[in-house]
Amino acid sequence: MIDLSTVKELRALRLPGMARELESQLEEPQRYKALSFEDRLALLVDAENVSRRKNTIQRRIHEARLSESQACVEAIEYYEDRELDQGLITKLATCAYIRDNHHVVLKGATGAGKSYIANALGVAACRQLYKVRYVRMPDLLNEYAVAKSLNAQNKVKKAYARFDCNQRAQTDGFAEQNGRDAERADLTCRY
Repeated sequence: MIDLSTVKELRALRLPGMARELESQLEEPQRYKALSFEDRLALLVDAENVSRRKNTIQRRIHEARLSESQACVEAIEYYEDRELDQGLITKLATCAYIRDNHHVVLKGATGAGKSYIANALGVAACRQLYKVRYVRMPDLLNEYAVAKSLNAQNKVKKAYARFDCNQRAQTDGFAEQNGRDAERADLTCRY
């Protein structure tokens, strides 16, 4: 009886990982009998830590607004005609470019998989607990143009500054968009 109330109290304290692990220990007492109190407590704490990390990653992926939140670097197909460098993409998946404050520009023909790769890199960054925002370049330029007309461009820059990594999907017509050179120059500043 006291153990069930402890499980309820753990849930009330918003420690669901610990509660699940304690339930598991209570269901199989023989399995954990040989462990010391400290070892069993360590299992509870580890379970809560894993649960919180998993929830954080899921929340970061959701907040990133990725167009393909299930994208992953491991699922990228390296067909010969795509001319993708698997070593480079694997290196980008380590997110060293974020730590080094570098940018990644994806370019290629329509349907080449630029958006998928950007999403996969975004998911990889979320898994490493970076705050990410996925936005298509035309949408970003439009948002900035509206903000500029309202004299609120600093507010837009500040909103994006809270993210560790801004995944911008390059579109095929980006270079040809007329009248956007000044906006592009403004946005290349560090958010």
